[in-house]
Amino acid sequence: MFTQVEQIQNRMSPEALDQLSRIFAPREVAVPVQDPMEGLCVTPDGEIRFYGEGKFANRQVDGKRVYLSSGDGGLNWSFHEVDSDLRLGRCLYAEGCDLYIKFVSVEDTETDRHIPALQQYAKGTFALLSNGGPDSTEYSVYKVNDNHMHIFRQLLYFPEIHRLLTVSQFDDMDGDTSAVLYSDDFGKTWTTLALPRLPKREITPPDKWIRWQNYSCEPTVVQLDGAKLQIVFRTSYNFHYQYVSEDYGETWSKPFPTDFHGTLTMPLLKRLSNGNLLFLWCNTQPLPELSPEEYPLPLSNWEKEGIHEIVFTNRDANHAAISDDNGKTWHGFREMALNPIRNHADFRSAGQKQEGLDKSVHQFECVELPLGKVLVAYGQNSACRRIIIFDPAWLLENERREDFLTGTTNVSTHTYLTSVPGVIRGYHAHCSWNRTDGPVLMPDPDGNYREALYLTRVNDPRLFSQAQGVVWNFPATHSGTVTFMAHLSAAGLTVCLTDHWYNPIDTEVMSEAPISFVLDETCAETGTWIPITVFFQPGNYSVTVNTKPIIRSSIISASVYGLSYLHIQSREPIPGTGSYVRDFYAFNR
Repeated sequence: MFTQVEQIQNRMSPEALDQLSRIFAPREVAVPVQDPMEGLCVTPDGEIRFYGEGKFANRQVDGKRVYLSSGDGGLNWSFHEVDSDLRLGRCLYAEGCDLYIKFVSVEDTETDRHIPALQQYAKGTFALLSNGGPDSTEYSVYKVNDNHMHIFRQLLYFPEIHRLLTVSQFDDMDGDTSAVLYSDDFGKTWTTLALPRLPKREITPPDKWIRWQNYSCEPTVVQLDGAKLQIVFRTSYNFHYQYVSEDYGETWSKPFPTDFHGTLTMPLLKRLSNGNLLFLWCNTQPLPELSPEEYPLPLSNWEKEGIHEIVFTNRDANHAAISDDNGKTWHGFREMALNPIRNHADFRSAGQKQEGLDKSVHQFECVELPLGKVLVAYGQNSACRRIIIFDPAWLLENERREDFLTGTTNVSTHTYLTSVPGVIRGYHAHCSWNRTDGPVLMPDPDGNYREALYLTRVNDPRLFSQAQGVVWNFPATHSGTVTFMAHLSAAGLTVCLTDHWYNPIDTEVMSEAPISFVLDETCAETGTWIPITVFFQPGNYSVTVNTKPIIRSSIISASVYGLSYLHIQSREPIPGTGSYVRDFYAFNR
C-alpha cells in the first residue's frame, strides 16, 4: 500500500519532479474554485483535486459541482465539471487503512443534492465510506449523529487500536461548539463528543466594545505522541486555544490557551511524513474594537449588540511555523502570503460579488507533496484565495532583507477608509472595510534615482486614522539584529519589534510591543540618511544610530517564540513633514 505522498510521486514525470525540487519560497500555482475549507483531496492514483461549487468558479457552470485537478504534484491544474451527481467527490483519506470517507450533513428538509442516498433522511450527519476515492459511485452510508455538523478537514487513523478520528463543529442558539468524532469499527458507528466551550469574551482594553463571539470553532487535530492528541481551535480571544487528550480522544482537557496569536481566524495543524509538525494560521491582531457611540456612521443591531464586530481588520496576512519536537518549540513564523488586494481603494467591489464580501488570506487546507514540499490552499474570494507550494526548510532561514525594488509587495502599508461596517449592497460587510494606500514609495530625497518609503501624517477626513505605518516580517528569533535606513523629520517615527502582525495604523502597538522606541530630533540627526540598528536578546535590547548607542533597555514582555516583526509608524498627533525609510535587514544571531 502506497502512502499518499508516494501516490502523488508515482504519477509525476522526472521533469515535474525536477521542477518541484526547485521550489523553495512560496510559489502560487492556482486559484481554488471555492474558499478552502473542505475542498482539497487526493485520488487513489495520486491526482490532487480541489472541489467547489460552479457559482464560485467564475465560469458559466452555476449549479454544478466543479473541481481543479493536478496530475503533476500541484504544478499545473485543469478545470473540470463533475459528470455525475452519483460521484462521491471531495472526501477524506484514512492513511493506513485505505479508506475514503465523505461527511455530509442534512438539516431539517434540506438534503445534499449530490448524494441521492441521503434523500430519505430529514436531518443528521452521515459518513459515506468507500475504497474508491472521489470518483466512486459505490459507497456505504452510515449515520453519525443527529446534529448538523460541518468543516471536516482531517481524518486520523490509529492502527494500534484501529480507531478513526476526526473533528468538526456544530452551531446552536448559544453559538459554536467544537466536537470530536471517533469510530472503532472502520466508520460504521461513531461516538460524538461535544467539547467544552470558552466563556464569552468580555470587553478587554484596548477594545471598547464586544468582539464577535466565537466560543470554539474550526478545530484542527494532530497526534502528538502515542495516545496524546492535540486540538487547536478558533476563538474571539487574542490567542488560539487548545484541548489535549491522553487516551486517543476518549476524554479531553478543558480549553486552555496556546502561545499562538490569532483572533477569529482558522488554524491548521499538519503532521509531515518526516515527523515534523506544520502549523498554518494568521499570526495577527485586529484593531481595537470601537464602541457604538464613537463610531461616526450608523450601525446595525448586530454591531450594537456585539453579535458581529464593528472593526474586523486582521485577515490580510497568513503564516507558517514548524516544529521538530512535537510542538515543544516552533520556528519560522513567516508570512506565507499577504492579501494581494490589501491596498485596494475599492476593496468591497473587488473580486466576485456572488462570493460575498469576505476577502482574506485566512482558512487553510494542506497536502504533503514529494521531496518534502507542501501544497497549501488558503483565502476567501477569488480575488484573494490561492494555492501555493513551498519547502518547509524555507521557514528555517535566518535572515531577510527588503530593498523595495519590487515595490511594497512584501510589506503591509494599507490604511482604512471610514466605512459602513454593517449590511451593504445586500451582503454583510464582515471583514471588508474599504481601504487605500498608506505610505507610498517616493523618490529618494538624495536624488539618486532610488525610491524610499515615505511615512507622514495625512489630514484626510475620509481616513479612519491619520497615522501611516509599515509592517515587515522576518524569521522569528530570540536573539537577532534588525537594521534599516531612516531619513527623519523633526516629528520622527515610532519603531516597534513584535512577535505578531499589527495593523500598520494601530497606535496601540507602542504600548504592547516587547520593544518600542521613538526616533526623532532629540536622539538622531534629521534631514539626512542614518543607519538604525536594533540588537536584541532574551531580556534586553539596544539601539544605535550611526553606530552611536542611544538606548539600552529591558524587553517589556517575553515572546515565547521570538520576535518576527518590524513595525514603523508616523508619529501622531504631530503633523509635519514626513520621514523616509528603506533597506530593511534582519538576521538571527
